[in-house]
This record gives sequence, C-alpha cells and structure tokens, in this order.
Amino acid sequence: HDNPLNRGAISLNPRKQKHSHHLLSLSYRPTTMAKGLKKAAKKHSQRLENIFNRQVQRARQRPAIPQPTIQLATEATNNNTTEDVNINVSAANSSNENNASGNDIAGSNINNNITIANENEDCDAADGQKNEYWPPHVINWFQKVKDHIDRSVKYTYSSRGTAKSYFKGSVPREYYSIISPSNDPVKYFANSKTHLTMEQFCLPDLVVWWPEAFYPTICEEAIPECKWHGCRDCVQFDGWMRSPRHAYGKRRVVAILGRVYKCTMRETNHDHPHSFHNIDEAAIAKCDDYIKTQWEKLGFDISHRAAIATDVLELLRSSLNQGLSVSGFRRCLLEDYKRWHFRLSKQWRAYIDSLVRRFKASKELFLTEEMLTEMMRDFVDFDSDLYHQKLPSNAYLIARVVHLMESDAEYKTRRMQMVDGEHLSGDHSFKVAKRVVANGAKAFAAIYSMMNEFGQIPGWWFTSGTGMRELEDCIKKLKQRYKLLGYNGP
Repeated sequence: HDNPLNRGAISLNPRKQKHSHHLLSLSYRPTTMAKGLKKAAKKHSQRLENIFNRQVQRARQRPAIPQPTIQLATEATNNNTTEDVNINVSAANSSNENNASGNDIAGSNINNNITIANENEDCDAADGQKNEYWPPHVINWFQKVKDHIDRSVKYTYSSRGTAKSYFKGSVPREYYSIISPSNDPVKYFANSKTHLTMEQFCLPDLVVWWPEAFYPTICEEAIPECKWHGCRDCVQFDGWMRSPRHAYGKRRVVAILGRVYKCTMRETNHDHPHSFHNIDEAAIAKCDDYIKTQWEKLGFDISHRAAIATDVLELLRSSLNQGLSVSGFRRCLLEDYKRWHFRLSKQWRAYIDSLVRRFKASKELFLTEEMLTEMMRDFVDFDSDLYHQKLPSNAYLIARVVHLMESDAEYKTRRMQMVDGEHLSGDHSFKVAKRVVANGAKAFAAIYSMMNEFGQIPGWWFTSGTGMRELEDCIKKLKQRYKLLGYNGP
C-alpha cells in the first residue's frame, strides 16, 4: 500500500473460503498509475543485469595465478562462442631452464615464469582468425612444447634432393599421439624436481600436428601444397600457431597445435589472407592418403574457429537415431565433463595427502606448513577460468553432425542402389516429413518408401501429397536401375 505503483482497488473474495487452499484470494483491479509497475520492474531487472555483468567482467580480469601479471582485454562474448582475448603475460627471473634431453619438457616445472608477448598480429590476423583465449599457465605449457620440438628437429632449407635433407633431427615420439597430462600428472611430470601444482592437474589434452616432420619418408616435400595455388614453390614456413584451436573432446577440452605457412605470391600482391594452418580442412585434403588416415585416427572434425572429436559426433548420431534430442545429448556430455572434473579433484586430493604423509614422516620435503595449507585448498571449480572447460552449443552440434551425415551421402546413395528384390511394396509416411521445414513452413507432405521382401529399402522420395502420379518418374527410374544392374524383377 505504501508503494504508489501498487495503488489500486484490492478487495477480499470470501466466496472461496470453503476450500482449504483458497481461504483467501485477492482480486486486483489496476488503476492508471499501476500500469507503471511493469515498466519499473523492467528497469529494475535491467539494473540488476548490468550490475551482474560488471561483476563478471571484474572476475574475469582478476588474475588466476598470483605469480604472473595478467592483463585481459575481453571482447563481448557469450557462453557458446570463443572468447577473443588479448593476453600479455610478463614475468621475469625464470627459476628453471629447460634441458636438451628428450623428457625435459615433461619434467620442467610448469610454473617457470617466461615472457610471452602479445601476438595478435601477422599469422592469425593474416588468415582471418583471431587468437583464442587460453589461461596463462596453459600458454606457458604450449610455449614449452613448441621450444622442445624446435630444439629436437630443424628445417634445413637445403637444396631439393631427397626427403632426408629437409630436416635435421626428429620429433619426439611423445607428440605422435594425443598428449593427456591430466590423465596421470605424476607420471607425465615424473622428472619434475619440485612438487606438482594444481595448474598441472588442469592442463588440457594436446594434439601436435606436423605431418611433414612426422613422416619425412612419405612426404615428398617438407612443406604442404598451397591451398590457393596447389603448388609448393610459393609456400614458406611461418612458425607455429600462436593460439591452438579449441576442440571439444569426450571428457574435456582439447588443444590442437599446428604449423603456419604463408603464400609468398599472395603476400607480395597484398592479398588477404596470405597465411594458412596445416590443420585447415583444405590443407589436409591435399595431403597424402596415408597422412589423411592418420589424421582420421586422431579423430577431430575441424571447423572455422573450433573443432570437435569425431567420437562425440558419432555418439550424437547414434543418440539421435535412438530418439534422444540434441539438447539431451548436450546435457549427457556435460555430465561426462563434470565426471572427469570430479575424477581430477580426487587425484589432486590423493596427491596432496601423500605429500602430507611424507612431510610428517621425514620433514625432508622442501615444503612449509603454510605451503601445504595453501595446497590443501579445494580443487578449482568446473566453470572456473583456471580449469577452462567449454561446452559446445546446440547449434554447433547440429551443424557438425549434419556435416558428418552429408560427408558419406554418396556412399549411402550408392549402397542403397545396390539393394534389389523381386517383390516390392511402398507406403507414405508422415512422421519424418513434418520435421522438414523451409522458411518456417513444411517443405513436404510425406515420404514414400519402398521395401523388398527382405525388409530392405531400395529407394525413398519426398512427396508433396499422397497421390501416385508424382511417383511415376521415380518408379520408372527404379525399373531402369534394375535393368542397368542386371537385377531380376520387380
């Protein structure tokens, strides 16, 4: 009654007092002033939303790790898109140097401070793709992986002779398959001289793709073909990808790291873009057939700004066939991601408990009680920036699974054309056709399917009605197929 927006005629309605759940009901007749209630509520909701957005922005700008100085300039993003973040991590006095041995990358402390400049230009700007955001400790690990590979193998730039003259050294075997530090951090960082940190338990899986160095005897040249001109004369090395590609795996996010090449002809002509990644779909399509099979074994479907594991798409495909919706599958995928996060939290707690027992027993660890207390804090949250777990949107899942279904459309069509039968029967079905929509309206009325005596489908067609006249040409084509392939019947 004190609020002027609530002034109106309020009266009691005693007619429903005989019902226990309607002992009192109010009938509200709004006046002219009360019409501003909705407008005031909308302004209040907008004000709360602005406050929440400011708090979220401040939280994202807060450094996740106390050692480095992190400055994030985040553009407007949403929950289902890749964050475009310019990262400037500066730290000095590196406490540990990497050795030239084969396992020094695994044994070095992930918290070694290194300097990484802001690299939002050249390569990624040239190919039209902006750098993707990764947490600072993950960027440090990526840099160590690049340095380890660059020390192990070098491009000689020698005259074009045999394939062996292109590279000096070889890529360490550990990078030939998917690297999963979080699967067993203690084993992966076995050569570490200090205790492990929570950041090492939060590292994503990593895929390194450099087929020219992995298979020098198969690749006739040490560089791929230009995706614009189809030749190698205009292609030159341009370093590594500045920011690995995000990929959605079965249990957590995966980073795909590849090489960058530039076309000197397009660079000379000031054509944009003039650089490309070797993980691009057009670049992989020009590779040797054996290399294509190795990429398929890694199992990732690459899109413009992201990637997704083919196992996830195949599982989605099977789930759709069994009647599960895309949103339902996305919720199941979220449960798998959270289950893996819970497993990592148990691993971290078990590792800290072992350190505490050793500390109490021997006192020989280079740890203090304050350090142990800090390490015994709860594991990072699932949606924290330190864990950096993303979830694909429904629209992205639909787009990629449709692309997967259409990729083998020709095979399925030819496989259906191999089906014969002497006795065929057909009927109209409306269940699937009503789900096919174009411009907000139903595109077809029904689907006419034909079945042989073995329950196999030799052909099906969308129809605009239930009449048989529009199927006359289809039936003639089916009979022509039988005659062309030498089948008996129908």
